[in-house]
Amino acid sequence: MISFAIIFRYNNTLYRGRKYGFGRFANKSDIKKQNLNFQKGIILGKLGRKFIRFDKPLSLLVLAPPGTGKTAGIVIPTLLTIENSVIVHDPKGELYDITNKRRRQI
Repeated sequence: MISFAIIFRYNNTLYRGRKYGFGRFANKSDIKKQNLNFQKGIILGKLGRKFIRFDKPLSLLVLAPPGTGKTAGIVIPTLLTIENSVIVHDPKGELYDITNKRRRQI
């Protein structure tokens, strides 16, 4: 119970005067600090017209409502460019159909 009170007190001071916390969009400095890049790896997002990527092995879960561009904006570009082995949940087989020729070349 004491550890919870300390954590609650600490978090409470972080958000004082900030109704919704203090999150913000990343800038180029943040990208550099996190060892992200624009050349290769899993696509995490976009800055301007460039994809923000992370080239270390990791698991990626993409969640968003239907029709928001998860497949076209993140999954397909990643599968077409990443050189790592991947495991993809593709119940319709559409990702395989779109990316299999390129994945074989990699």
